[in-house]
Amino acid sequence: MIRYNVLIIDDEADWRRLLSKRLSEENMFIVTGEAGDGSDAIHFIEDTRPDVIIVDIVMPKLSGKEVVQYAREKIDDYDPVIYAITGYNTIDIRSSLGIMDIDCYNLKPVEPDFIVNNLKKIIEQREMSSIFLSDSQDKKEKFVMDLLRRIGAPIHLGSTFQTCKVMMAYLENYMDTSNKIRDLYVEVARTLNVTSASVERNLRSTIKNIQANNTKLFEEIFRHESDKKITNMMFLRVMGLYIASVSEGRVNSFDKLFV
Repeated sequence: MIRYNVLIIDDEADWRRLLSKRLSEENMFIVTGEAGDGSDAIHFIEDTRPDVIIVDIVMPKLSGKEVVQYAREKIDDYDPVIYAITGYNTIDIRSSLGIMDIDCYNLKPVEPDFIVNNLKKIIEQREMSSIFLSDSQDKKEKFVMDLLRRIGAPIHLGSTFQTCKVMMAYLENYMDTSNKIRDLYVEVARTLNVTSASVERNLRSTIKNIQANNTKLFEEIFRHESDKKITNMMFLRVMGLYIASVSEGRVNSFDKLFV
């Protein structure tokens, strides 16, 4: 398992200890440092290049905004996860947060559990994004297969394997075109040396299995379609939009695609 080094920057010592304790309960995180002001934080970032920076915005010496700017602009080949927090809910602070180059932010009070869960999602999204920005078809196919597993598709069934192939073809050749789904079935059938009717039937079977298992991730992805029958085309469209939002590092805007 990959473990991520975390730096907590906050002028409230009790809050640092509380958050550090919660992060230390997770195997994937190691709290390698704490800083009570922006100046100390910059020295620590230069020396250790932590994977994750959790930073308060209003601090002595240097502000969280200045720390973020330094980490993003002054250190070469360095792209940490930056999670901002603040107890000041003013127009100026909210405006600053909106334009800062950060991965996420929260207003205090915020529970450490909430921050930990958000960090896990951000890191997962970054990992998925790096896969789809790569040229490796094997990595992309492995990601799609794992995503199918996580939403409830039985991995041991041939129908799930065919569904993975359909999704790969959809993402590559059909998502942003006017090509018809029937052409998609024919393309995949030709690749697998089966009939297009078999491809269509196996996709439908996989969707039924996924709906029956009704995993948390499936509910999350399809919550905007919960009152509709999930057709083959709808399944591919929603999954395609979700994967696209992940691969572009904008999964938090996924909801906006349905507004």
